[in-house]
Amino acid sequence: MNPTEGQPAQNQPRPNQSASLGSDLVGSDLLSELTSQQAPEQVQPQEPQSKTAFAIIPEDGVIKQHQLQQRPDSDSYLEIDNPAGSNSNATAYRFNLSGNQAFVISQGMDRLENAFSFEKPTNRQVSQIVQQGDGLLTKVGNGWKIERKARIDFR
Repeated sequence: MNPTEGQPAQNQPRPNQSASLGSDLVGSDLLSELTSQQAPEQVQPQEPQSKTAFAIIPEDGVIKQHQLQQRPDSDSYLEIDNPAGSNSNATAYRFNLSGNQAFVISQGMDRLENAFSFEKPTNRQVSQIVQQGDGLLTKVGNGWKIERKARIDFR
């Protein structure tokens, strides 16, 4: 209001108010609503960290960090309890039963000895690998070293 005329003041600045975006402007409530409802930042959903990693049987007894995989492939005979999420310097491993056991039995018996403890079957008619006990891996600078071999048996 214009104090001298009793009429609303036109084009006169109001004291102690600055003309800023969204303050006392026509539609400022709509602007506030729109800015408060902006879409949240798009965050790439992280793939849930698997509780298991897979690896090939190492020839030197050390599974290199880059050899760990989230999903097994045809020669991933080791199934390892999540070493990436472990704050421990040790983790368990075992034979990956989802692989082609018949191929391993026919082709890779000698290679299995690098990571597994077992009695060689006298009968070559075996067709199945059975878990007998977990092995133990310990953290080393460039990966995981087989400290105690996992135990398997053939049927």
